[in-house]
Amino acid sequence: MNAAFTDDEEFIEEERLEVRSFVAGRIDEVWQHWVDPELLAEWWWPMFDDTRYEVDAQIGGIYRMHTVSGGMAVAGEFTEVIDGRRLEYSWHWSGESGESSVSVDFAEGDGGTVVTVAQTGIAFDDIDPLTEGWEDVMTRLEERFDDMADD
Repeated sequence: MNAAFTDDEEFIEEERLEVRSFVAGRIDEVWQHWVDPELLAEWWWPMFDDTRYEVDAQIGGIYRMHTVSGGMAVAGEFTEVIDGRRLEYSWHWSGESGESSVSVDFAEGDGGTVVTVAQTGIAFDDIDPLTEGWEDVMTRLEERFDDMADD
């Protein structure tokens, strides 16, 4: 848990969540599914046909994911990019105040890639729904690679 003070010196506790997944694909393939908008569209929010994806995976580059039918939009800026190994970026839900930070680490695993997603700077009450959201997204990525292996 991290602590921060607001401008009014109000103490705020910030929490951290972490979700780890095994994806049955090479690290370079899994990486591309995070940084290529066309590949991201195949697994992130595929249930919303109108979702638009923008990704400029370089330090200072932006990403945006927006769906009208799903009523969601998230955007942010990349703060760290280590090709094939790590992404770090700010995370801001449209229409909400505040911003958090997300890191995605890629590591070689036995026959695939271990992906670890961590989100920091979040409120305690948001941990469970955000964890569930990340678990859903990561399950879709795992299933995407399982389907590719079956083809």
